[in-house]
Amino acid sequence: MGLDLGANDYVTKPFSSRELRARVRAVLRQQQGLLAERSLFDQEVCRAAEVQQHLFPRTRPPLNTLDYAGCCVPARGVSGDYYDFLPLAHGKVGLLVADVAGKGISAALLMASVHACIRTHAPTFGDQCGEVIAEVNRLLYEATDSDRFARLFYGVYDDTSRRLTYANAGHESPLLVRAGEAT
Repeated sequence: MGLDLGANDYVTKPFSSRELRARVRAVLRQQQGLLAERSLFDQEVCRAAEVQQHLFPRTRPPLNTLDYAGCCVPARGVSGDYYDFLPLAHGKVGLLVADVAGKGISAALLMASVHACIRTHAPTFGDQCGEVIAEVNRLLYEATDSDRFARLFYGVYDDTSRRLTYANAGHESPLLVRAGEAT
């Protein structure tokens, strides 16, 4: 019953002090091992966070007609939240907001796959946003379990025409705020 309630070990009565010391040393060694494992895990999460930070855009492609920015602060050091700015041909910029289902390292790994898929296919499809998302969906569907998914908003902004073409796959509808308008 004591082990069911969370005890690590027990000593039966009557007990010898030698047996008690041996059991206490064994529990302490076990706890030290767990602490060492936790420390290694924490170091891995820190490394994963560093890798993930390098996947976010470091620069914004210059636009004359649009001010834009992005920021992501994961709750657990790493996450499946993601945004990107993709320089495309002829004064166009791809804008991506994605959210992979789940939390932590597994979501971050899937997010890295989304990053690679978008970066690979966005230049090929240009402003055909639905086709970009469809291709990302196809690749993720083939590579993941059925309970894993990502919500995406992908748009292409044309700096010359000031037009945003977009496709939305599961995200909330976008909100347009114009300068001088009350929100």
